[in-house]
Amino acid sequence: MTRRAWAAPAAGVAALLALHAVVLWPVHGFVVSDAVGYLANARWLAHRAHGTWEGPSSFYHPGWSLLVAPLYVVTSVPRHVQLGAIAINALLAALVLPASYALGRRVFGLGVVTAWAAAVLAATYPAVVLLAGYEWGEALWQVVFVLLIVCAAAPPSRWTSIAFAVCAAATYAIHPRGLGIVAVAAVFLVFRRQWWGLAVLGALFGATRVVNHALLDAIYAAKSASVEGDVFNRLTDVHLLWGAAKATIGQLWYLTVATYGLVPLGALWLGTTRRLSRPVRLFTLFAVLATLAASALEMSDGTRVDHMVYGRYMEGTAPVLLVAGAAALVAWRHLLPRLVGVVVATSVVLALVLVAVRGGARFHGNVAPLNVVGILVWRHSESAVDVARITILTALVTGAVWLLARWRPIVGVGVASLVFVASSAQVQAHTLHPFNDYWSGATSVGDVARELGGPVSYDLAAYDYEAADFYQAKLSDRGVRFFDSRRRERPTTDLVISAPRWPAGQGWGAQLVYTETGPVHHQALWVMPGTQQRRLVAAGDIIPEQTSAPLASEAQEQRVKVRLPATMRRGATRRITARVTHLGGGAAWLPLDSLPAVVVGTVRLGARWIDASGREVTVENGELQHVVLPGHTEEAVLPLTSPAVPGRYTVEVGLRQEGFAWFPRPTTFTIDVR
Repeated sequence: MTRRAWAAPAAGVAALLALHAVVLWPVHGFVVSDAVGYLANARWLAHRAHGTWEGPSSFYHPGWSLLVAPLYVVTSVPRHVQLGAIAINALLAALVLPASYALGRRVFGLGVVTAWAAAVLAATYPAVVLLAGYEWGEALWQVVFVLLIVCAAAPPSRWTSIAFAVCAAATYAIHPRGLGIVAVAAVFLVFRRQWWGLAVLGALFGATRVVNHALLDAIYAAKSASVEGDVFNRLTDVHLLWGAAKATIGQLWYLTVATYGLVPLGALWLGTTRRLSRPVRLFTLFAVLATLAASALEMSDGTRVDHMVYGRYMEGTAPVLLVAGAAALVAWRHLLPRLVGVVVATSVVLALVLVAVRGGARFHGNVAPLNVVGILVWRHSESAVDVARITILTALVTGAVWLLARWRPIVGVGVASLVFVASSAQVQAHTLHPFNDYWSGATSVGDVARELGGPVSYDLAAYDYEAADFYQAKLSDRGVRFFDSRRRERPTTDLVISAPRWPAGQGWGAQLVYTETGPVHHQALWVMPGTQQRRLVAAGDIIPEQTSAPLASEAQEQRVKVRLPATMRRGATRRITARVTHLGGGAAWLPLDSLPAVVVGTVRLGARWIDASGREVTVENGELQHVVLPGHTEEAVLPLTSPAVPGRYTVEVGLRQEGFAWFPRPTTFTIDVR
């Protein structure tokens, strides 16, 4: 390619990197256990695993981890590795653009302008943009699948067959759902008598299996080894096969509505077009079907709401199908008014069947948003998937996009891309950002341990596999050493993570520094006798054994930063978030629910409403999210409800110790209640 020919894809990649920077930056803390597993694999591959042990958590294939492993050679700081991993994923997601252009231009025979429009459509799909913001292999899987189809359609030769085999094997090396693609690719290579490619495919598949077993033996429990085994077992379980059939309906509905009908349209075009040879068409469709089958089998249990309509695994194939869908908009321009009716009717039928076989009540409950990012922009509730609402709203967008494509295909594709970009921005701001904040702050023992310095021991007597995995990610440069206090094993470090109640440790003289708060993990940071314990005691960074005693005056120095409205309607409620800082010393502030059955002595955020006569009308309470050590700042949430009687009120917002007194010098506001 000439320098001028490189200009367009380079500019496109740069624009997409800018989009990722705007939408996804600054990067959150560690959020999902999948990411922790992938990073643990990378540490082991870089020979930086130290005492890493993932326990009985899910096993993650090492393909993406191989790309990230060099980061651990360059830097040992977890945050730097995380930023590097996210940057790699942003680049991979941006590379979907030139890869999809090559697919549209060289494989599907599209014109230059149409091929670029289709590539932009594929690269701006919400799952391509948003899933790249996490430390896992989705971005790599997406671009590899596009390249797989490009290689399948390339003129047969030794080198193209090898490139094809590398891409096919890579899908399995990245994630177990690529197992079916490996089988379909092997049949394709045999049919075309490309023996070099077949040999490379077999060798890479075998190498992946060897590395998998080595990883499992090194840092996982035996229970984690049943990744593909579970899939094979599901094929012989009638109930799970029926569950897989229901999952298939849900995923087909999801792909139809999330892509505004372009995925089924693209599949139809692939099945009928004469622009591709029959073997390439069949391989592409069977590769998609193999991915769908693997995804449906994996979701056959249907334990969460998002499992009913799971999209994440199938969205690895979406860029290819979106480019095919754009090709269909051009090729079938005059048929679009009829086809849009068929596609909308199909989404309605799938929705009706889905609700009928699943039951409408099943769509309310726990929803993991990363698995259904394509429909989050249309969702009304954070804890539900409203199938009817989403079907209706996406049908309207589908009709608008397709009718515009009937007038000008490029315009229709462009509008769909704009909707994708706007959806990604809205979902990131209103759904994923709060989700990230919550989960990245769910394990705070690691943050405190980092600030205190030194290696950390983890007590298997208090083992929580998800918490332990997150702590290892946050403390990977310090190393986490495991021991079991039930066996009377003593820790080999000053800092220890165990349970909030640790009789064995107290018998050894350990003192409590920090305890997790909330419903996620019940873990605590302890310090063993020695120099570091004496230093923490002197600094007041120790939670006293007698928590029901009143705090000394030096431990009641507070700063509360919060904004309250100047006016409120009577009886109205606002959810207020405040930043509270421990300006004193002598003792940490212990939140409610941080220690079992401890209420008296805990510290809470409060608001006192005082009327014009100076009478206290009402008192409201909010909770600290974490223990607050001297000199530290934490957030607290306070539900603020105005009195029923109109008037001008003074509102004092500050901290108080449960069972004792309010801290001095609260922050004061005046609110007019109308």
